[in-house]
Amino acid sequence: MNGPDFKYSEKLCKVFGVDIDKLAPLRTTGTIIGKVSAEISEKTGLAVGTPLVMGTGDQQAGCLGCGCVKEGTGYACGGTAGITAGKSTKLLRDPAKKCYILGTPDGAWVMEGQANAAGSAFKWFKGEFCDVESMTAKYLGLEAYDFLTRAAQKSNPGANGCFFLPYLQGANTPNYNADARGTYIGMTFAHTRNDLVRATMEGICFDIKDMLEAMVKGNVPNFNVVRLTGGVARSNFWCQMQADIYNRPCETVAIEEATGLGCAMVAAVGVGIYQDFEEAANHMVKVTKRYEPNPKNVPIYEDAYQTWRKIYKALNGEAYSSVTAFQEKYR
Repeated sequence: MNGPDFKYSEKLCKVFGVDIDKLAPLRTTGTIIGKVSAEISEKTGLAVGTPLVMGTGDQQAGCLGCGCVKEGTGYACGGTAGITAGKSTKLLRDPAKKCYILGTPDGAWVMEGQANAAGSAFKWFKGEFCDVESMTAKYLGLEAYDFLTRAAQKSNPGANGCFFLPYLQGANTPNYNADARGTYIGMTFAHTRNDLVRATMEGICFDIKDMLEAMVKGNVPNFNVVRLTGGVARSNFWCQMQADIYNRPCETVAIEEATGLGCAMVAAVGVGIYQDFEEAANHMVKVTKRYEPNPKNVPIYEDAYQTWRKIYKALNGEAYSSVTAFQEKYR
């Protein structure tokens, strides 16, 4: 698109060989673009005449579904991948070019970060090393993850000096290194399996913190609170860990599928149920719990986070590239 005129750029289409006439018409989010026809009604079960409302991007919808409609409310999704976002009413430009910027449904701006692995890294750990927990959980009708989070609580903040870098699919924001690899480091004979579980959870959080801090450095307004969603928001223990690591209050919301709720909010504003997205958020987004940083854990986690960053810097370059080269040579 070409700035505020809301048109496709003819110049860019020409450069990339795109036929501009084949591109879909552009409409602002929340605009009614049609209605369900009788033919479509018969195929879908939707009522004839149901308004069709222009939507938005997945994570922009997720931000809406978490109520991140004002500056100062951050968004951290720890699902299969990790996504962070922060809103600004002013156009953002990240001087370090670490984060990316998109428009929001209400005409403002959002800065985002993305990690290739978040909850999926914990799922990998469970799948590869926790057969006993998985079988026991299935027999008892429980979740294997509950066994793991309980085990992590038997360790200490910082996992007694055991660290995990969750780069099982390379590093993205803010490091952008396809050669980065998942790494456990710091282990001694004194470490236990509980430490490994906790280190895995903490490493995922350190990666998300890396993105949050990169966005603040990129001029997004600082976060007064971070709304949590995804698998890492299902555990009270993990949510408190995030508040301690991010050193910011964290909140969970009633609807975990925030993107779906965000789409419903767009539709509600589009058909006039609510005047704007802030009003929609006030009525449709329900905060379920708030987690304040534990002052005893915050300095420990800050030390652990800085150590975690130094580990990445030490491995970045020859170490990771050599591992990648070996893997590609013998796979």
